[in-house]
Amino acid sequence: MNFFGYIEIISAGFMLIPLLIISLRFKYISIELIPVAILLLISILVESINFAFVINSKNNFLILRVYTVFEVFLLLSFYFLFYNYKKLGNYAVCFILLLVSEYVDYKINGLSSFDNYSTSFESILFSSIALWSFYHLSKNQDYINPINYPFFWMNSSILIYFGGNFVLFVFNNYLLQHQSSGHLAIWGIHSCLNILYNCLIAVAFWKTKRP
Repeated sequence: MNFFGYIEIISAGFMLIPLLIISLRFKYISIELIPVAILLLISILVESINFAFVINSKNNFLILRVYTVFEVFLLLSFYFLFYNYKKLGNYAVCFILLLVSEYVDYKINGLSSFDNYSTSFESILFSSIALWSFYHLSKNQDYINPINYPFFWMNSSILIYFGGNFVLFVFNNYLLQHQSSGHLAIWGIHSCLNILYNCLIAVAFWKTKRP
């Protein structure tokens, strides 16, 4: 196994950190973080299945496509619940657009490659929502010290992860087909971003307040 392979394994291991924090703070978790907790459980399950598929040299692209749909739905639910059930139509439109992008991606790429069109759209979508949310926090007098709130850390994790991975998601299939060494290197960056993503999620759950 090469260096990037070890980084990927370490990245997967970091997914257990927020899960541990959830187990310690479970009864204090606010309602908007419940979809995130569900997403973490699904992520760990998918990571385990993907590992088994890779070991047995099987195609796991269908699993990744299904995971993308769940990821978008649950992260949109996080924002929907945080904003107190406001603008349901906007979130529904975002989810429908993701489903359309996933369908178009399937028609173009089939199940023989990474769903780079839908994940690229997902990156743009959540980067935009996260940036707008930081603007919202800056204008909201209730959040004088935003670092004390779980939402700040969760929103930061989303912005860093999806903003940082946008280039990878756009060019992943091209790199996979034409430059395998570059593909491994950029996935190493993805693994590092995933480590930071999970650390920030862990902080978000740790910052949950006692009632």
